[in-house]
Amino acid sequence: ERMVDSGTTELARDHFGSLTLYRERAVVLRAWTDRNGHLNNSYYLVCVQHAFVTSLKLWRGEAHLERSSTGNFTMQSLVTHFRELREGANLLLTSRLLGVDEKRTHVFVEIYNADSGDLGAVVEKTSLNVARGDPPKATIFSDDISAELHRVAALHQGASMPAGVRANLALNPRKLVS
Repeated sequence: ERMVDSGTTELARDHFGSLTLYRERAVVLRAWTDRNGHLNNSYYLVCVQHAFVTSLKLWRGEAHLERSSTGNFTMQSLVTHFRELREGANLLLTSRLLGVDEKRTHVFVEIYNADSGDLGAVVEKTSLNVARGDPPKATIFSDDISAELHRVAALHQGASMPAGVRANLALNPRKLVS
């Protein structure tokens, strides 16, 4: 972080955005491509899944756990495509926490072609905190997890979005339905 002239704090960044965001690397595998060698549309969700789960565990303070008593259930996923990603492309995935309430998270994953620097796509996901069991049950975050998620979301608010890109999903989609 550094102070800028207006007295506000600017987060350290590089070509791919804020250095405070969780980052992970991947490669477009042949099995993920269509007959033209492009990343198949369904595999955008596959290639971000590990980054999504790992970043949530990190932000929840559970990165050291193999499995916790709670997990997440994806409620919504939205993929927005910008540029083709071809077989063999080196990817850089950056995850940010856009929002959190008592039992939901809104995560935004940017998929960059690390070789060209281009933004290939973004994937937004909202998820619900669930207690593991039979059956699983939606539950509120514990106080410590809630505090940490809110701290991370506040930090990520200072990380600018890629140019021309905005979030499109609501944290709680049920509030949109009348």
